[in-house]
Amino acid sequence: MSNENPVHPATSTHRLPPELLEDICLQTFRLQNVKGRVAYDVAHIAESPWVLGHICRSWGHISTLLPTLWSTLLIQETSSTDPKHFMAKLDVALCCSRNVPLTFSASFGSRDVNFMRIAMARLVARWQHAAFTLHADLQQTMLPALFDLSSLESFSLNVTRVLQRGKETEIPAGILDTAPKLRTICLYPLTTIHLPQQLAELNVGPITVQKLLHLLSAAPELKVFRARLSTSGARVLTSLTYTSLQVLLLRLDFLSLSPFKYLTIPSPIHLTCDETINERT
Repeated sequence: MSNENPVHPATSTHRLPPELLEDICLQTFRLQNVKGRVAYDVAHIAESPWVLGHICRSWGHISTLLPTLWSTLLIQETSSTDPKHFMAKLDVALCCSRNVPLTFSASFGSRDVNFMRIAMARLVARWQHAAFTLHADLQQTMLPALFDLSSLESFSLNVTRVLQRGKETEIPAGILDTAPKLRTICLYPLTTIHLPQQLAELNVGPITVQKLLHLLSAAPELKVFRARLSTSGARVLTSLTYTSLQVLLLRLDFLSLSPFKYLTIPSPIHLTCDETINERT
């Protein structure tokens, strides 16, 4: 009979490559997609790494050693959200993610969510892909002037319940001025915001033709532009050329393309104009 001590399961498991361990963990619980990456809902233990601790203590411990497993978050405030309970879970997730850049989708209604804002704002230097869905009343609360967005690569803002038709959403000026890596912005509806010169992709709507041309001029390095045009607006009477633009996708609420008569795009890879005149907005 051998005198060799059996290898403890936890010890042998820890020897597996971190990438394999992470993939095994991700297959254990239900996940959602955020920015093309799997994410878990912070508020639901059955859809997060916490469930691993209920399966096996050693796997629960392993999950806390994989920071990328905790760095992609789905943060949703609902009427049943208990701030204290939610913050305890969020704090654990942010702690376990260590210094890994954060990808998150945060959705908030009309309630006071100051406790969540503070938790995310203190880690603003780690934001890599940030997406917000906010009630119109919460814009100033959730998006204060930020000082360090050095890791931010994409930013999305979807404001719900904007009652006044055609009214632009406003957020604090200069919020994206400290984001040298920022390349992609999504704004629904259009938001009054300074566009970084290095911006490569912009998604907005609904806007007028005049605003469309203004946005194209404000971001000279823009390569991808998706927009919904609400009215034809003023005609373009002078020749305009956008050399960097490669992908242009427009949804039109009017039938005529005459506003674009003098618009020149020398090297398009993909151009789509989708007329939606019969849709109700």
